[in-house]
Amino acid sequence: MGYANPDEVDELLDAQDDNEEDLDEALAAHAGAAPDSPEWKQIIADLRSPASLPLGARYAREAQDPKHRMGDLLEGCFKVYEQKHPGDPDGHGFYHWLDAMPDMERVMLVSNAESAGKNSAVMMRGSSKGNIQPSMVKAFMRGVAYLDKSGRKSYRVFFKAGTAYTRNGEAETELSTQQMSTVFSGKGFGIWVMSKKGKLYVGNHVKGMVHHSSFLAGAEVMCGGEMWARNGKIQFLSAKSGHYRPRKENMNWALSVLETCVDNYDDIKVMAWSDGRDTRVHLLDPRTFLWSNRWEPWGNIDNDEMARIQAGNFTGFPSG
Repeated sequence: MGYANPDEVDELLDAQDDNEEDLDEALAAHAGAAPDSPEWKQIIADLRSPASLPLGARYAREAQDPKHRMGDLLEGCFKVYEQKHPGDPDGHGFYHWLDAMPDMERVMLVSNAESAGKNSAVMMRGSSKGNIQPSMVKAFMRGVAYLDKSGRKSYRVFFKAGTAYTRNGEAETELSTQQMSTVFSGKGFGIWVMSKKGKLYVGNHVKGMVHHSSFLAGAEVMCGGEMWARNGKIQFLSAKSGHYRPRKENMNWALSVLETCVDNYDDIKVMAWSDGRDTRVHLLDPRTFLWSNRWEPWGNIDNDEMARIQAGNFTGFPSG
């Protein structure tokens, strides 16, 4: 199944030893500082940070679009627009043209927009052979939710005594993704991103409406992916975000932040692949992933591996 490798990245923590020393000093300085306290914020600021992640090139148009429609499908639609309006190469009239199109024409347009949005088109159909439903095209036209500061509060994860919580108004609830779902991993999983300040956001993945780009309104993130959590304990993390495609160093940073927050750090399973000939999915403890450049957060996954992970069965995978 498609979990394709991103482009090779050469600058993977060249000063690994220095980074380990920085992290050790930061964790030693932690000494019980509560997440979100001034002391914790200073620890996060002192960690050696990789470059933050902008939206991928094929999603740039999503951020530009006033309605924030799915960027990969927008690219497919724009290719059609270019053919019909060669005198407007910059696409000044593109969004007006798309908004003014009759519904059924738009269904046909999106159905044929696979050259740039194949994966999204398949998800909107539910299979590689079925037809895209008009209701899904209407969802596409409504656009992806880009949350403002107030809107993202209910997705924010905070930590108390090593346990993760979310807040809905005044009510605090232990973090669980049991009632969430993602397009890739299915029910029981949520999508997550971490901001430059180490703030964690988790929620449902709703194709065409809520994506990784939603939490910080298309802004850069430090890392993101998919998560399995129960009873306030994060149990599984991946870097599966097509919008941001986190690199090794981004996952390293996120794991370093989590070490200052959770009390089950060594029990978290991190999805990883070896940089050698071993193509199997590995589920590693964070320290194994963090301290070796051997491991990458992207690779290929076969149907059996995917089925086991979707079922929440994280046992039996290579762990190092």
